[in-house]
Amino acid sequence: MRGVRVLVLKACEPDLDDVIVLLRCFPYLMKLYITSSPGTRSRNDGQGYNPQDPISCLEVHLTEVVLKRYEGKRPDVDFAKFFVVNAKVLESMKFGVHDSCTDKWIANQRKRLHLDSRASRDAQFDFRSDLTCDDFVCYDVLSVPDPLGTRTSCEYCSRG
Repeated sequence: MRGVRVLVLKACEPDLDDVIVLLRCFPYLMKLYITSSPGTRSRNDGQGYNPQDPISCLEVHLTEVVLKRYEGKRPDVDFAKFFVVNAKVLESMKFGVHDSCTDKWIANQRKRLHLDSRASRDAQFDFRSDLTCDDFVCYDVLSVPDPLGTRTSCEYCSRG
């Protein structure tokens, strides 16, 4: 599992704390794609993350994050903001939004995401209507308490 470079997650309600656990298991992860069901809210806000115990992929490898269903509600903002402020080599973050989003709405989202405080100064943030996924089938791996079957399935998970 350690050699995984691209990870696609599909969840009804993405739980940031569970995503953090998964990220620890993939130290060389470069691309992360997350799709959630429409109208669902992500749970938790990553407050359990300790920057003094950094996640390897956030420090040196994760260059692309795509959130395929971004509605701009507070849970979405909190979830996305975790990557904005912690992914140090992020080059691109894409948000799949509804095609009726206005420039004013996008400007407001940029402000709410604290893009001025981003960890990677070179990161580009793109809100796109062509990233939504209408044929989503709910495979809810992130709503279970232990998505990997055991929290100690790799050396990175067992440290947390």
